Amino acid sequence: MARTRSDSKRSEIIRVAAEAFAELGYERTSMLTIAERMRGSKQTLYNYFPSKEDLLRAVLDFDVSEVSSRALEEFLREDDVRKALVQLGRLFLEGQLAPHAISNFRIVACQPPDSGLGEEFYKSVLRVAWQRAADAFQSLMAEGKLRQARS
Repeated sequence: MARTRSDSKRSEIIRVAAEAFAELGYERTSMLTIAERMRGSKQTLYNYFPSKEDLLRAVLDFDVSEVSSRALEEFLREDDVRKALVQLGRLFLEGQLAPHAISNFRIVACQPPDSGLGEEFYKSVLRVAWQRAADAFQSLMAEGKLRQARS
């Protein structure tokens, strides 16, 4: 599928917002700050994201999806399952311990419980990423490359 100019702009907004959230924190980052860093307008941001919270959701989704997709792609490319599992573990830890990932988890943890952001982040982003990994392991078990653990 060809990327459109709109997709590129959306990705740029997410990237700039992620940098601002990591540098300044979510609370101190305004839509104006992000617009200024992009040398654009707040209206452009609002055309893509109705609120700062929606932009945060996109940043979180992009961050986790990007790391998990890259890790799973590398995992599935490797023929040696042992090497693949070691590589997957290394990429997972690098992703989880990266400064931006820690910043993102802190932002989620600091949101008021009634915002629902933490639960939504888990259900729509983290659980989805973990399910993709579980599906990959299930496929390897079906192929006889992994065996199921005994209880």
